[in-house]
This record gives sequence, C-alpha cells and structure tokens, in this order.
Amino acid sequence: MAQYDVTYACGHVKTVDLYGKTSERERKIEWMEGNCLCPACYKAEQQAKAKVLDLPALTGTPKQVAWAEALRNEVFERLEFEKLAKGKNPTDEFLAWLKDQTESRFWIDNKGGSIALLEKKWKNKKEETKLEGTPKQVAWAEKIREELTAVVEENMGQEWFGLNALDLETSAATIISYHTDYRGRFDDLLKVLAEKAKEM
Repeated sequence: MAQYDVTYACGHVKTVDLYGKTSERERKIEWMEGNCLCPACYKAEQQAKAKVLDLPALTGTPKQVAWAEALRNEVFERLEFEKLAKGKNPTDEFLAWLKDQTESRFWIDNKGGSIALLEKKWKNKKEETKLEGTPKQVAWAEKIREELTAVVEENMGQEWFGLNALDLETSAATIISYHTDYRGRFDDLLKVLAEKAKEM
C-alpha cells in the first residue's frame, strides 16, 4: 500500500491509499483524475440529484448513504429513461413506495436489480398478509419476514412456492419462531415453509 495525492476531475486534491503493482496504481490514478469527482463533490452531486427528484434523505452510515444515494438515483434515472424512450409509466403507488425506501440497506441489497424486479418486490409487499400480534411483535416479525424472503429468494428463486408460507402468514409469533427456532438450520426452515405452503 502507498499513499498518493490525486487531483480529481473536479480539481480537488485528496490523498488516497492504493494497493497493487505500481503500474496498476498509476493506471488507477490516471483513471480517477480523468473520470472521478472527489468524495465531497460526488456526495454533493448525488444529493443535488436526489433533491431534483424530490427524494427523502436516506438512513445508514455515511458510507452506506453515499453508495445508496448513487444506486437510488440510478434507479430513478432508469425510470425516467423508460418513461421517455419506451413509454412505460410506473404507477404513482409504485413510485411512492420506492421513495419511501429510506434505508440505505434496501438500495444496496437491490443494486443492479431491474425495474421489473423492484416492481415485483412492491407487488409482493402489497400482497403480504397483515400480521397479528403486539405492535412490537408485528414490527419485529415484518423485519424478519423481509430478511427471510430475501434469503429464500436468493437461494431458491423468486418463484419458489414455499414463499407463500411467508407472504400469507398471519401470526407475528410464527414468523418470529422461524427466526429463533431455525437459526443456522436453513434447510429445516425450507422444509417447514414448503409443508406450510402445501397446506395453504
């Protein structure tokens, strides 16, 4: 590792740590100087785009927020492109749902996802059954259901029938039990979800 003073495309100079062979470091410096804004200018640019798009502030660590802002702006720019170039008009309800995603983690977890995939997530969320339990249980269970759904989709695919057992479950306590009883036993959890889905 070595430190280098890089003059970014915006004209600001910042000291950065670079790794690898000298030739690779030199190539990276050349690319950064010709193509990148300094971190402060980049952050300001992303915040300005968010303001133009009327997007709320994101929550998370400063690093997460900076990354998530760029990812979110990219999604809204793609939406605008699809609207102008392909005549696709997203519903106001879908746009409102996207704007309501203020956790940086949402945008990071969905990086590279298509608009169609985000629309599917929105529709699935709409169709999820309301959970019963105390407000604290419901809040915890909703978070668990969202996390479990993401893990199951990643491993089994979005069309896996067992996801119905998560989407249609009405008991917050049952969702919480999936988290507590099957921690570290993912295969067993999949069997339980599959059996429950067959009964529905």
